[in-house]
Amino acid sequence: MEYFALVQAFDVLKFRKLCCEVFSFNESVINLHKKFSFQQEGFFKQHTKKSESFQDVVALALFDTEWAASKDALFNRCFR
Repeated sequence: MEYFALVQAFDVLKFRKLCCEVFSFNESVINLHKKFSFQQEGFFKQHTKKSESFQDVVALALFDTEWAASKDALFNRCFR
């Protein structure tokens, strides 16, 4: 699913950069994004309130140039 979302963002909609923020405790999602070439751009301590406490947030991003360089290998990893 992530692969097709990136195809839509970069190949169809022509985004230059795609950014996301993930709670730091959600390591599986952070690792998933990193497998798709996202790079960590920031770390926000106690940034968002969730369930009566403030949580750290990891900022990740992927540029169109990085997507273009990695999309064929990602396709092969996902679908072959």
